[in-house]
Amino acid sequence: MDAEIIRELLGCQLSNEEATPGGFNLAMSRAWNFKGLRVSRVRGSILHVFFPDEKVKERVMESGPWCFDNNLIVMVDWGRDVDPLNFGIM
Repeated sequence: MDAEIIRELLGCQLSNEEATPGGFNLAMSRAWNFKGLRVSRVRGSILHVFFPDEKVKERVMESGPWCFDNNLIVMVDWGRDVDPLNFGIM
């Protein structure tokens, strides 16, 4: 598997409002206690989260669930079989 993909997650904020990548980056970098997180919007409340280190990503996945802006965040591994434009939990 590609080294970049190994360090990536998709996150979906369970809210009717769009998640803000900058706000998510700031809040979750503090919550996860590390720097170097990159976040971009895929669409609406779905975010692409890139970790500089695979161990940090694993720790985040193991210690969830997480909330952002008082909304639950569902995080899934972004593997080659996951289409970010069709990512959904319901």
